[in-house]
Amino acid sequence: MNTHPSFREVRESDQQVFPIAWYAVGWSKELKNKPLKKRLLGKDIVLYRDDHRQVHAIHTYCPHRGADLSPFANCP
Repeated sequence: MNTHPSFREVRESDQQVFPIAWYAVGWSKELKNKPLKKRLLGKDIVLYRDDHRQVHAIHTYCPHRGADLSPFANCP
């Protein structure tokens, strides 16, 4: 319960784990040629490098099949 009148009520959307911001999840030197699984704020993510060596972060589980993407880093 909020005690100050200028505070708004808590909304369900406030519980989102990844607000729009940058989070450090590891060092560049940790990420070699294979995907790297990390846990951030209670959620699993996969870090990987593309063919141009750019780093990407995706949800660990494929939204289509629920498969763990950490060994593959792209959705089948």
